Amino acid sequence: DTLNFRADRAGYLPYGNDHVFVIAVDSGETRQLTSGDWTASIIMYGANRSYLGWHPNGNSVFFPALMEENPDISYAGYINEVSLKTGESRRVTLEEGVWGSPSISPDGKYLAYIGFDSAPSPVYQMQELWVSKIDGSDRRRVSGDLDDTVFNYFWANDSEALYFNLAKNGERQLYRTTLEGKPKMLTKGKHMLTPTSLSADGILSGTKGSGTEPSEVFVTKTRNFNKLNQLTHLNDWLYDERKRGAFQRIDFVSADGTPVQQWLQLPSDFDPDKKYPLIVWIHGGPYSAYGEYYQETVDYLAAKGYVVALINYRSTLGYGTEFAGGVTGGFPGKQDFEDIMGGVDAALAEGYVDAERMFVAGCSAGGIETAWVVAHTDRFKAAVAMCAIVNQISAAGTADYPIWGYRHRAKPFWEDPDEWLEHSAIMYVDQVKTPTAVFVGENDTGTPVSQSLEYFVALRLVGVPTKLVLLRDEGHWFIKPVNKIRMIEYMLDWFNQFDPASQSPGP
Repeated sequence: DTLNFRADRAGYLPYGNDHVFVIAVDSGETRQLTSGDWTASIIMYGANRSYLGWHPNGNSVFFPALMEENPDISYAGYINEVSLKTGESRRVTLEEGVWGSPSISPDGKYLAYIGFDSAPSPVYQMQELWVSKIDGSDRRRVSGDLDDTVFNYFWANDSEALYFNLAKNGERQLYRTTLEGKPKMLTKGKHMLTPTSLSADGILSGTKGSGTEPSEVFVTKTRNFNKLNQLTHLNDWLYDERKRGAFQRIDFVSADGTPVQQWLQLPSDFDPDKKYPLIVWIHGGPYSAYGEYYQETVDYLAAKGYVVALINYRSTLGYGTEFAGGVTGGFPGKQDFEDIMGGVDAALAEGYVDAERMFVAGCSAGGIETAWVVAHTDRFKAAVAMCAIVNQISAAGTADYPIWGYRHRAKPFWEDPDEWLEHSAIMYVDQVKTPTAVFVGENDTGTPVSQSLEYFVALRLVGVPTKLVLLRDEGHWFIKPVNKIRMIEYMLDWFNQFDPASQSPGP
């Protein structure tokens, strides 16, 4: 009797709901605080924001939930408080929206949380940082007008400010904001910073990485953010044993005049006077981003002699609401396709990419885009669509989070099937000329296996060279090391079969 009966990698869920429990540390005794036909959890754009927040006095717990009829078909969530003594709950956030990740100030006077007001239209909304008094009154947005998604945050020890990180232009920097909502960027540089905790004496810890450096643990004093002291050196062997190519940002203008960014990972033995094959590696989400963070898959592909293009096409975070939400109702479609093609053109303009040896691949939203790209251009020699959705209608009824599909269309498919089919790559399969392999985890429920099967069958029926790869014991995306290696090697083998410079025979 609920739509939320499956979860990726968990399979079919046991009957019941998630609720708040407390456990006595000394005795291990467990006590349930909440009950009812609702779930004490909230998901925002695929990210779990179900964290609990203790009141500093230890007498209550704050948690996100939707205590209304039919919560499984509602795109909403509220912050609630439950008393450890009485077990009684109350709603704290009264405004309609999607609110999660509650945290109470050290002095117990204020409540902070991440979220956004509900909107009637299918437009992406940034996860902003909010603060109210502990009773939910006097709500204010303290992330200011930064117009990008807040990720991690925590309170300053004096309860007068908060620290958080934010995506901007392919970087994540650390910010400090006051209760009046005046944020200030504290760090600069080509990196991804993820703060994790703040000690009582003002030492901040977190992780820091870049496009050429895997993340390591750092600490810094909150009085001086100019120096980030690296504590771990777990990945030094990468620099000692291997030579890496340059990781460079390329800015270009898309067909409609919108500025777009991409990063090019160059081969380790790069020579600007030579020509190299190109792999366009399309990111998932689509509400995510490429930028200054290390990816072992990209590093490996570059080590094999490819230039790898990482394009922040429309829907990417870090460029404001308009950019992120520009294709929400029309994904995949014209704007994101033109952004990707613009990135390819910009890479070619650098002078070292061989236009006759270009390939395209991606997983999840990247797989969706890959299937869309090969239906609208034949400039790539081969493609791999991984964990893709190609039929928006059938996916809406088989994915593990069906409300997502309905949220991102103006009308349900029974009222306007044309809109849904217009953005379904399978409807254009007769236009595909590019040899396209289909990869999927055998237990994928996020982008259901049936989608890949539909696509593989259709490609075969129209005579496009194709291959179906089902990776065992995998759900959405391929996370087991052996399967990640298989994915990369199978993909490179597929590309090699259609590479004009390769000696390998075709399929």
